Amino acid sequence: MVGNNLPSPADVVALYRSRNIFAMRIYNPDQGALSALRGSAIGLILDVGGVDVVRNLANSADAAASSWVQANVRPYYYPDVIIKYIAVGNEVNPGDAWAILPAMRNVHAALVSANLAANIKVSTAVKMDVVTDTFPPSRGVFNPNMSQQNGAHRAVPGRHGRAAAGQRVPVLRVQGQPARHQPQLRHVPAGHHRA
Repeated sequence: MVGNNLPSPADVVALYRSRNIFAMRIYNPDQGALSALRGSAIGLILDVGGVDVVRNLANSADAAASSWVQANVRPYYYPDVIIKYIAVGNEVNPGDAWAILPAMRNVHAALVSANLAANIKVSTAVKMDVVTDTFPPSRGVFNPNMSQQNGAHRAVPGRHGRAAAGQRVPVLRVQGQPARHQPQLRHVPAGHHRA
């Protein structure tokens, strides 16, 4: 994990449980965090890691994705760790957007091969500028100016009946700026997008 003076993964899990928080997202398959989640009953969104990992998963077809699932999912999965989603790419820049869909397909195929696809879904997180008209979430529309990313995010949800996820991150408040920026994850039901 990145940062200084962070609590241990076990302390974070204990804090989540003490506050009745039963969902977590980790941005890479940190073995310490995954081990701390064993038996916690906390549902997990597990990111594959950075853009280099996404490119590798996209370029190496089944071999890289299968190895990734065997190393980062299989040893921890249910009932020990409740991995609900694998997120492929976190707000990937447009220049690397080409890799999202092939990486998602390869990870999904690896989950199918490991007999885990019925319980673990594959998704991605996009920058909110990829989506317009976001409220209510069922009215979400992909920005036509973002066609390169747009296609990847529509193809998998449409094909597999999954939700697409958009992500808003907190923004440091500038004096005089409205306090509207709250972190949230919005899900757009499959089929509720317009080209």
